[in-house]
Amino acid sequence: MGDEVWSLKEVCRTFDERMSHVVGHACVFCDRCSQRKPSLVLLTADAGQFFEVVKPHVAISAARRVFERCSRVSGKNCVTVLRGERRVAFLGGSCGHRLDRFVFSFSKLLLAFAACLLMSFCTLGDMVWRMTGLPIGGVVSKVASSFVLAVEEHDWALDIARRRRHGFSRRVHAWDFEVARARYVDDILWLSGRYCHAGLCRAVSLAYSVPFDIDACAAYVTWLDMELHLPDLSWRMKPSMWTLPPPWGAPKGYAHSFLCGRLQRWSEVRLSDDAWLTAATNLFLSFRDAGWPVRVIRAAVFKAGRLTRVKRDMLLTVLHVSFLH
Repeated sequence: MGDEVWSLKEVCRTFDERMSHVVGHACVFCDRCSQRKPSLVLLTADAGQFFEVVKPHVAISAARRVFERCSRVSGKNCVTVLRGERRVAFLGGSCGHRLDRFVFSFSKLLLAFAACLLMSFCTLGDMVWRMTGLPIGGVVSKVASSFVLAVEEHDWALDIARRRRHGFSRRVHAWDFEVARARYVDDILWLSGRYCHAGLCRAVSLAYSVPFDIDACAAYVTWLDMELHLPDLSWRMKPSMWTLPPPWGAPKGYAHSFLCGRLQRWSEVRLSDDAWLTAATNLFLSFRDAGWPVRVIRAAVFKAGRLTRVKRDMLLTVLHVSFLH
């Protein structure tokens, strides 16, 4: 239900699949305004004021709809969470008491969610005041945005009559074939071959009840920690210089752990060799600027697992060049 991608690990793979439905329907004139446009148009936006403008009763109503639909589709009315070091959960289960698991009914989850949102009084010394909007920070905030935005995305995608009233879906009926969409919390990424940037901006304002801050039209967009480039639809890491601790202020094994984390993230994004080398260069320059000796970083490269010999040689070459300058 909705456009959300839950895991950063799955973002690129999921959006690549959704893009494949859209690319084949691309055209050079906007279906809505008939103005000439690029073959593919990208849009990114974030709901920066979401928690300030959404009221608790709206989020609770959205949560109720999600639970009801989940129960109707799955035939289950509870969630089971297993005890253990790893978080394992699944729909369904028995509400009887067992030591190896917790079982939560949908009704109790809804009540707990509502209770968290309705605790709006705060104290500081002798002062007491009441907050408006939704709480910011923590798991409950992410869940609230997921419920509210998912319901609105679901309604917009299914209501073809509403879309047509505003000039959309005249030729292609399925919204999934007109616009590829992904959302992580309250950051959205849209790609369309049918509409211009202005048309997509209008669709965002119609689909969502909360205001979104939309980035300007460009040949590439920055979303989360990545960039998506047109026209080849290639992923790259967002250019950034890392603020790293000096070697004397970092725990043992820091360079190795940090490098392995970045290598894992680059593999999830499916970077091209050029984009991969650019990301590696920025990382090694950051280590250099933080005062790390090249021998420590070289040792971290040799210790890094899941690297082919070609990729390791590429890393060592980039390392050598980065520390020369």
